[in-house]
Amino acid sequence: PARLPSAGTAGRRFGTLRVPLDEARAIARRHGARVSDVVMCAVAGALRRTVRFPAGEAPRECRVAVPLMMRAPGQGMEGNHTTAVMVDLPIGAMPERERLAEIARRSRVLRSGTRALAAWFVMRGVGRLMPVPLHARFARAVYGGRFLQGIVSSLPASRERLLLTGVPVTGVYPVVPLAPGAPLAVAALGVDRELCFGVCADTGLVDDAGALAAAVRDVVRELRDD
Repeated sequence: PARLPSAGTAGRRFGTLRVPLDEARAIARRHGARVSDVVMCAVAGALRRTVRFPAGEAPRECRVAVPLMMRAPGQGMEGNHTTAVMVDLPIGAMPERERLAEIARRSRVLRSGTRALAAWFVMRGVGRLMPVPLHARFARAVYGGRFLQGIVSSLPASRERLLLTGVPVTGVYPVVPLAPGAPLAVAALGVDRELCFGVCADTGLVDDAGALAAAVRDVVRELRDD
């Protein structure tokens, strides 16, 4: 996969933003997509708008890992089983509605369950075959810069209002660590009718993660007004 700019140091940039959850859902319905597709589109469009590439070297796609909750074989409902599948996000120049349509088309494969289940079986099988000390090394190799350039996670909204010591929680901004060699991690979490984003970026990707977060919001607004 094409590589995004990366300094490869311990330096990080962080940013946050929030989008009305009803707005994201309305965009998804109007375009025949899901909220997770809207999140991926917003990230892809933001990369296009903010990341500076050398002349003639801007990639057309960026491969990201998308974590998924899944039901294990033989179980009737989704449980605490996670896997991740790879999605190639289009980050070339195009109207955002076309970007969303393409991402929705690609992500339908994820929702079929076949790829997610296959990834889960591979990781589970390797975990049983490998000695425990090698588990971390294998995970870093698979979910690292050789195979992906970022993580994009969209977590489902809580159906009940969240309270902390009796006080309503109005926002939670998830922070996902970068995968080894991958310069971007973005997560979105639905809380109190808001979609709260947390952005973590390598210093070599952007100077200001706040600008990347603002570009995410701009893409969502463009989709809303289209």
